[in-house]
Amino acid sequence: MLLSGSEGSNLKSHLRSAGYIVAEIAGAGYKQLCVACGDADVYILSKGSTFRWDTCGPHAILQALGGGIVSYNKAIDVDKSLEESELNYSETEGQISGPLHCNYDGLIAYRDSSLLHELIQILRHL
Repeated sequence: MLLSGSEGSNLKSHLRSAGYIVAEIAGAGYKQLCVACGDADVYILSKGSTFRWDTCGPHAILQALGGGIVSYNKAIDVDKSLEESELNYSETEGQISGPLHCNYDGLIAYRDSSLLHELIQILRHL
């Protein structure tokens, strides 16, 4: 599992205690491509520090492989479905301040949807 070095210790320790091996590396695009290449199972970013141009290319590759990229905050929301959580590049709702094309809700990049479902259950109990 890949995370940014800027993620909080609470998330890191929660994932480690759930049995995940957590690696911190730089570069949002690089981490997404590591997931696409199978070098990592998942990339989690809980913050709005990426932009849509950071995710659109890797997202297309992941979708072609049967995976995808979902909004972190929407995915862990018990009232949202995974379909509603998928990143949408034409959506502008909720973007009141800051750059228009920011992924404000963070993201989870994945190749295996069963692993994503398992991870979401763990993250909901954070």
